[in-house]
Amino acid sequence: AYGLACLEIFLKTAAQQQVKWDVIHFNFGLHNLNNESTAEQLYREQLTNITNRLMSTGAKLQYGTTTPFMPDYTVGNHVVEELNSQAENIMKSRQVQVVDLYQRVVDKCGPLPYKSCSICRKDPCSYHYTSDGYEYITPPIVEGIKNLF
Repeated sequence: AYGLACLEIFLKTAAQQQVKWDVIHFNFGLHNLNNESTAEQLYREQLTNITNRLMSTGAKLQYGTTTPFMPDYTVGNHVVEELNSQAENIMKSRQVQVVDLYQRVVDKCGPLPYKSCSICRKDPCSYHYTSDGYEYITPPIVEGIKNLF
C-alpha cells in the first residue's frame, strides 16, 4: 500500500515540484509482503494502478523484480516468487520492460534457499545488500535504461 499511497509524492522533487520524467525504473514488492488470502488480488490491483499512473506520465518504464527474501523462503513462504510472477504478467500485458533482479541475485548467491552470500549485508541474508552487492545488482538496471532510448 505504501507505493500506491505515496506515488504522487515520489513523482515530485524533494521540494514537491512536478517533474517531466524521461525514464522511471520501479519496483513494488517487499513492503507489501502479506500472506492474507486477499493479498494477491490486492497486490495485482495496486501494481496495476501504479503502472497505469506511471504510464500516464509519458515516461519510458522499466520494472525491477523483487529480490529473494530468505527469512520467508527458508520457512516455505514463497510470496516473493508469487508476487514477481504476477508483476511480470502485469508488465508484459502493458509492454513494460522487466529487469530480473531476483535471478541476478540467485546467479550470485546460488540456488534457493541460501543462508549467506557475499553480497548480503546480514548473515543470514535478508533483502539489504553491501555496497559491492548493489554494484553487482545495478548493471542490468543501467543496461535496461540504456535500451529504452
